[in-house]
Amino acid sequence: MFKNKKAIGLEWYMLIVAIFMGVIWFYIAMQNAKTIPNYVGEHQFSILKTANSAENALFYIDQSAKYSLEQTIYNLVSNGGVFEIEANNDDKLVHPCGTYNGAYVWFQIAKDADKTLVTDCINEDVLEANLEYEFNTKLNEHILEYPSNILLDNYKYTINDGIEITGMAANPITFNIGNEKIKTTTITAKSSEVNPIISSDKDLVEFSKTVTAKTPQGDVDMSGICPRGVSCVLTKDAYDMLVKAQKRAKDHGTSLQITSAYRSIENQIAIWSGDTTSHYAQRYPDENERRKWVCYPYGSDVGQRCPHLTGNAVDIRLNGRAMTTSDWKLLEKIMLEAGWVRYANEPWHFECCNTQRYARAQELGVQVLV
Repeated sequence: MFKNKKAIGLEWYMLIVAIFMGVIWFYIAMQNAKTIPNYVGEHQFSILKTANSAENALFYIDQSAKYSLEQTIYNLVSNGGVFEIEANNDDKLVHPCGTYNGAYVWFQIAKDADKTLVTDCINEDVLEANLEYEFNTKLNEHILEYPSNILLDNYKYTINDGIEITGMAANPITFNIGNEKIKTTTITAKSSEVNPIISSDKDLVEFSKTVTAKTPQGDVDMSGICPRGVSCVLTKDAYDMLVKAQKRAKDHGTSLQITSAYRSIENQIAIWSGDTTSHYAQRYPDENERRKWVCYPYGSDVGQRCPHLTGNAVDIRLNGRAMTTSDWKLLEKIMLEAGWVRYANEPWHFECCNTQRYARAQELGVQVLV
């Protein structure tokens, strides 16, 4: 009888010790573990969440397209079917009939005896290309405001009945399933691996995912300077000057956003040939006229004539701004303070470092140059 009582007491003692050890082990495990990996249903929830994000993105694109078409029609009607760059051009060869009440004249009607003479003042063949160009520009502006990954200039358009646009995505919109964070690091690639136009002693910096740039004066916030769908690549010297410009923009209470930086020769040829949404070849069938708006990508001196090919030129704007006249003036002030040179005919185009225009501006002691 006493033997049984002792046995029971020993069992209880061992049980208490086991519970105590278990509590200690559980406490240590909870201290070291932040989350329980792969809980039941985790992947299913991730798939549902991603599917919902995709539906939201598609709905946003659809609504943005409707607003963009309305804005495009209004703008083109206001400008007489002319897109933004043409609207600021006074070349009578482009618009021989001038304007009437602020709109470009399409036809001139005159009577000669019993005959009525109608003169075409604008090439109607380019109106469709102008509509597509302006629409794509407006759609990009809406897409830039969306918080998720939607590519810019990603649609091939078909225009039906003059004002109905159907867009087919050239590349799919991708969404990551899971909680992995995108790394935000700056990487460099040898210029010889990218384009022989760039001098071999320079590196190209790809800064699409760079969040912070470190400088001797402190960190500079670079988030948002490279929007989705834009290839943000520059030479090391040009990138360093862009960081300076971003710092100056922050001092002025704003920030910068790249719309175009380094271009490969293949990309420049595509722009020239009308294979991009800008459709320069369609809008300017005459090559001499087209050269006023896009760089001719052929010839031995193409690297001098087309500064984007050197990695030392940027097309840029203020982030989140509609870009009014005062906005363009502020952008110019910021970029010139950082040492860039502006192309006089394009308020968004700036160059630095080893471009022909930059060297000529230094010789003349100016920062705005044709």
